[in-house]
Amino acid sequence: MRKFRVYLDNCCYNRPYDDQARPGIELEAKAKLYIQKLIAENDVNMVSSVFLEYENDANPSSTRKKAIKNFLPLAKEHVDKREDVVSIAQEINAKGIKPIDSLHLASAIYADCDFFITTNDELLAYKDNRIRVINPTDFRNENAQHVVLLVPKESFDYTEWQKDLYKDLSVEEIFASIQSKEGAQGM
Repeated sequence: MRKFRVYLDNCCYNRPYDDQARPGIELEAKAKLYIQKLIAENDVNMVSSVFLEYENDANPSSTRKKAIKNFLPLAKEHVDKREDVVSIAQEINAKGIKPIDSLHLASAIYADCDFFITTNDELLAYKDNRIRVINPTDFRNENAQHVVLLVPKESFDYTEWQKDLYKDLSVEEIFASIQSKEGAQGM
């Protein structure tokens, strides 16, 4: 099964640092961290760009800037400044999307990403048949099943197996067994 290709914009990267008391922010932050985990574990392929780096360099928070800069090398592909990307960005910009956001979207389209993940409402309203623009919470909710399918399956069912585990032992016997094991291991 093909792994999803995703492009996260800087609004998404910064979401875990935003005020979590605001409605919806905490859910988006947790979903973004879930996506970040998928990327780190190589379950989803991330694409980055020179435009992400450029915008991140302008981030006034050195903490955020450093964390994002350290995460970007996990990208499987990096989109550099190219005339093809600029051409796509100009088309998007002509539809009312800010120039830097147009360059992010164009990079994702150029890299043939399946999803452009953002928390920016203006971008979430943008529709383009070349890419799906989605917020991190919806991505997590809609794609959890796809990601589960990527996990290697075994014929072993732990829940079934566990039904008979220690069924003939009392609480005291299990406790004593643990103490004995810890003593043998020098704990």
